[in-house]
Amino acid sequence: LFLILSSLLNVALDILLVWGLDAGIAGAALATVISQFAAAVLSGLYVWKNYRGYLPRRQDFRVPVKLLGNLFSTGFAMALTSFVVEFGTVAFQRVTNLLGEAMIAAHSAARRIQLMLLQPVISFSVASMTYTGQNWGARKYGRIRRGTTMGALMAVGVSFLIAGLLFVLGKPVLSLFIESPDAKLISDCLDVAQNYLNAMLVGLFVLYLLH
Repeated sequence: LFLILSSLLNVALDILLVWGLDAGIAGAALATVISQFAAAVLSGLYVWKNYRGYLPRRQDFRVPVKLLGNLFSTGFAMALTSFVVEFGTVAFQRVTNLLGEAMIAAHSAARRIQLMLLQPVISFSVASMTYTGQNWGARKYGRIRRGTTMGALMAVGVSFLIAGLLFVLGKPVLSLFIESPDAKLISDCLDVAQNYLNAMLVGLFVLYLLH
């Protein structure tokens, strides 16, 4: 209900600020901030009234040193992985930028598809982490092994399905992200982008398993 109210308030403020007062982009931004703030305040008041036991207390802010060390070691490994991937992306983009307009457009289009392809496996990994944590706490280690195996098989199956579809339909999908009045440029971009995509799709199941 609060989200519905917030959405209606956002629309009303957009009309008032953008159309009525001619506030432009700043008016649209202000309308969004005000409506989101209203939803946050109403939600906070509702929790305060009905679910006060869930609100954080002083002892909840005490940091266990051992847990902090575990979190840091795990988080550092994950951060380093992300750093290597993103650094490689930046370096690759730097080289791509030297190869002309067609290559830049092709790379950008293929990267957008690549980012979309990560969404299913992120869902698999989050579900797997939650499942593992619950069963680790319950000391049901056999369920963890079975669940991890099943999750890996599902991820690989989805990766093969996605790869198969994009091997066949890659160019029509990529064309949604490439626009130019030059037909020859679009054709060159699609060829390069499809090659990039095909190279990535061959190893997609490995990426899914790593996640």
